[in-house]
Amino acid sequence: MPTLQIKCKGADVLALADLNEMQGELKSLDTENYEKLRRQIERGFKFTFAVWLNPSDKRYYILDGHQRYRTIKRMQSDGWTIPPLPVSITEAETLAEAQADLLGGASSFGKPEEQGLYEYISKSELTVDEALELSSLSGIDYDDFVEEYFETKKVDEDANNTIDIKEEWLIVINCRDEHHQQDIYNEMQSRGEKCKIM
Repeated sequence: MPTLQIKCKGADVLALADLNEMQGELKSLDTENYEKLRRQIERGFKFTFAVWLNPSDKRYYILDGHQRYRTIKRMQSDGWTIPPLPVSITEAETLAEAQADLLGGASSFGKPEEQGLYEYISKSELTVDEALELSSLSGIDYDDFVEEYFETKKVDEDANNTIDIKEEWLIVINCRDEHHQQDIYNEMQSRGEKCKIM
């Protein structure tokens, strides 16, 4: 049976059985995202759970990591051996304070941007397929993103010819430096123009 490899350190470690859920049905995990998360975890557990020790019942409750917890529970039921898991311990004096912390941790304050994702992938050592296989960013339609940033031509296999998917009119601006490039990009975005930094 496979054993989950632990590839991070926390303030302490806890057995899977000692972790308790607290968020209920605040978030769901569909099949596609479960499979993505499972593939990530199968490569090694790399992000600690944030937990809170409830002083009234002396049990540890998860504040951050519910989807990882649910995924690992399913892996365990599939025969994986799960060693003690690294945790960081959050201090909260009351259940209400811990619940507020949970909502803060479950919130997505930053909005993913397609341009930022494109730049991140371009500068990383990941292929586009690898990056999208391992991520789930709300607000980004991955099919549209790939078409916009990575697909410019399509092969017509029957005719064995390359045909353009769409006609585009482009302007190339030579910038003095990264700051100048960012200023022009921001100005074009504010005008509602569709643009990307290459």
